[in-house]
Amino acid sequence: MTHSKAPAKYTTNNFRLRVNGIEDFDQLIESKEYFVHYIKSRYNKILSLGFSEAFERMIENHNRSHDIEYIKLWLLEVINSSSSSREIRLFKFLKDEYSEINVPFSEFYNNYISSVDNPLGKNLVSRSLTALGLKTTIVRKKHGDGTWKFSIIVHASNNELTEIFRKNGI
Repeated sequence: MTHSKAPAKYTTNNFRLRVNGIEDFDQLIESKEYFVHYIKSRYNKILSLGFSEAFERMIENHNRSHDIEYIKLWLLEVINSSSSSREIRLFKFLKDEYSEINVPFSEFYNNYISSVDNPLGKNLVSRSLTALGLKTTIVRKKHGDGTWKFSIIVHASNNELTEIFRKNGI
């Protein structure tokens, strides 16, 4: 029996996840078609053709081991350059408001929605933070009455946040 691949979802978060998941040149080549289709789905024909040609030249002209980070940052710049992107506004909020973070997700989300116009929904904020590379943890606390309360905590040190922003070109 042949298993077919699930159709690729051409979203900004999936684009970012795919770029951040690339560890070597072979994975970059394997993802090339996805990146080209993403750009075609988002931009006009001239821009997408220009992207495809530039991406091909970049792959042909770069050192296979040393320049993978450069190519990843170049790819991320494509989605980062859309300053009207709500995901980018989320990331800028995070960068401007937190030098480090260790707060419940609900607190972070409430701070975010009270600080920006037209905020993303909770689910999309969570997925966007994951795509950025920010991890959450579940913490449980026992109350005096013996019940447990679970909280999702967004946590990253200053160094971790700095590295996350650097590798995402933000």
